[in-house]
Amino acid sequence: MCNYLVSIVIPCFNNGHLLSKMIDSVIRQTYIKWELIIVDDCSSDNTPNVVLKFAKKDKRIKFFIRDRAPKGAQTCRNIGMSNSDGEFIMIFDADDLISDTCLEKRVEFMKNNPDIDYASFPARSFTNEEQLPSFLDKGKKYGVGDDKTDILSCLLKTDYSVIVWTNIYRRLTILNIKWDERVKVYQDFDFAVSVIFKGLIHKFSNSKEIDYFYRRSDCENTTSSNYVSTEKCDSTIYLFSKTLNKLKLRSDFKKRRKEFKHFIVLQFKRLVIDGNKKKVYDFLNFCKKYYNVSYIKLFIICILAICIKNITIRKILLNFLICILFFRKKTITKVSSTLKKTTKMIIKK
Repeated sequence: MCNYLVSIVIPCFNNGHLLSKMIDSVIRQTYIKWELIIVDDCSSDNTPNVVLKFAKKDKRIKFFIRDRAPKGAQTCRNIGMSNSDGEFIMIFDADDLISDTCLEKRVEFMKNNPDIDYASFPARSFTNEEQLPSFLDKGKKYGVGDDKTDILSCLLKTDYSVIVWTNIYRRLTILNIKWDERVKVYQDFDFAVSVIFKGLIHKFSNSKEIDYFYRRSDCENTTSSNYVSTEKCDSTIYLFSKTLNKLKLRSDFKKRRKEFKHFIVLQFKRLVIDGNKKKVYDFLNFCKKYYNVSYIKLFIICILAICIKNITIRKILLNFLICILFFRKKTITKVSSTLKKTTKMIIKK
């Protein structure tokens, strides 16, 4: 077995109960040379006590409390990374789980591929920890691809083929890549794109085993405050502007800007469904700067959809108009799927 130190960084906030399960899954690792760096975002629950209880029993567990602004997981991740000492580093979430062989197989893969900077391993989401999904189960898998997979294209099109927790990095290659502490949403996207812009060499593991389990809440939805609060709307415009300005420096800018339009439309949908006109118009003003033709289409959609008070009908019209005006090649299948889903929603109500 390899003898490299692995640093695991986990930011946390008010989730002591679930964090304890993640810590347990780290302690159960078949690979034993690790340090677990937990950075608390000034929790108001029992999270500090939970971590300190583990730390007293296992010296490999290090606990920090965020001691500077701004508040948020981004700051906690930066603090954790700056206090890490491993040859390799992984950044996990506090409420998830990892397989018992996660570290062992990731480190072994990096040892066998000394020419790469980071690698991705299969992950899946779950809602019931008593029945964790396998690789062969139906549904979305993360961290899966091949040499032909264009990771940047996937990310720009909102397909998270690679997320930070699917990856193991050589620590020295990412120490100068900081998490942008102004970014309040789409944080994994921002970090993943920053890594690509730095030119780091990547490879998919091609493993057929899930080693990371992402906990998904039953009540998750795309119109939550995670995306449409005032703070996060402002952050999104900042992030999208930053991303497009970096893409401008590339020779394939036209292609990448077209791909990123998927992300633009996704955020626009979330804002229109939420129904706050000011936020929608602020976002449209941003779009006008970078997507002049698309701005006109979005403005038309906005005028037709946002004034409809019934949320279900607004969603139907919104999805229909977006399919027609933006994704004509897939219009028939998308509209058909949308109508089926929304019809079922209406019948249930």
